[in-house]
Amino acid sequence: MCETHDDIKLVFFSSKFDEHYKNLSGLSLQCFPKERILYCSTTVELSDHLTSLLYGLCVVLVVARSQHELSQIYQLKEKLKDRLIILILDSSIDDTAPEAIRLYPRYMTHTKRDYNDILLILNKMVSNIKFKIKGGRNG
Repeated sequence: MCETHDDIKLVFFSSKFDEHYKNLSGLSLQCFPKERILYCSTTVELSDHLTSLLYGLCVVLVVARSQHELSQIYQLKEKLKDRLIILILDSSIDDTAPEAIRLYPRYMTHTKRDYNDILLILNKMVSNIKFKIKGGRNG
């Protein structure tokens, strides 16, 4: 279970509602209350959510399903700049794809059956944001 914080939101982009979406959505709910998760299935929705949020108070979880979709997401690079991004690429996308690397994700992996690593990363990101909110002080 992740630590939660009322000010931190998760922006969760997935254009398909499949097994991967279901698994990642379940993991996300372990770290974020339902009302703090902003789901989006189009790059327009993703852009709108990114525009509305403060930079330091969100994590962005992106599941790119095709090279074309990754290229569309890359068009939002200015809005994604300096964000905490977890990028999950479909197995058909090469993880050395220039668009993927230039988004500077904090963590990148491929779609798979088990996403426990994502839970660990989300937990670490939430902890780091909370630490920064407190001004770098413990307790």
